[in-house]
Amino acid sequence: MCQLNHCVPPRFCRSTLLSIVFNTSVIDSRTLLDDFMLHVTVPERTLLQKALNSFEKLSISEKSDLLTFYSVNGMHTVPSAKDFREQLVLVAQNELVIKPMFLNCFIRQAIPESHMRAFWSQLDTDLISYLYWQEMPTADRVLQCITTSEKDLKPEEEVAYYYLRDFIKSVDQDEMSKFLHFVTGSPLLPNDGITIVFNRLCGSLRRPIAHTCSNTLEIPVSYASVQDFKREMKSILNSENAFIMTMI
Repeated sequence: MCQLNHCVPPRFCRSTLLSIVFNTSVIDSRTLLDDFMLHVTVPERTLLQKALNSFEKLSISEKSDLLTFYSVNGMHTVPSAKDFREQLVLVAQNELVIKPMFLNCFIRQAIPESHMRAFWSQLDTDLISYLYWQEMPTADRVLQCITTSEKDLKPEEEVAYYYLRDFIKSVDQDEMSKFLHFVTGSPLLPNDGITIVFNRLCGSLRRPIAHTCSNTLEIPVSYASVQDFKREMKSILNSENAFIMTMI
């Protein structure tokens, strides 16, 4: 995958990748926690961050949710302010390293020894973190990727293009990954950029159309406002049907 896409495998978190490459279950606690925060749901992430930053401010309901979270993840103890970070590191290690260890061993065996010596064995936590950071699809990086098929746009195309750029600036990390997945078929930044073209669809036919083979996004020029555009785009990104390939 690295040779084909010029990127690290996108569905492996750093902790898992380090475990595979160095055949170890000992991962830096900061890396484990950062990766685990991306693994959990948004409500869980909010709760865990609050517990890490100010455990004493948790409400009774939040402490109950935290206890349930522990139970679901195999931590059969009562959360406490003193031990919470250490306990959460153990949960993260179990989920990201220990549970998949058997599979990780097989993945490691499939990496050619020449590749391991020339590339993978040269990496460390800082280098892998840098590679992941470099591939993170921030708003600025995505905006730099997009270009229009025509240099001179018509007034209505300028407006639609402005709506798209405003949408990209406003989305969170999860939505950005969905947007890239919808347009390119991958949640990572494309090497060849994204081309924007325009259509005149309106009414019930109006919708953005993605061509993942060429990283091309068609956007209608018939939106009445930027809110109208954002509402429709978010509806599409949250629809499973939008990620089913069709010939239409």
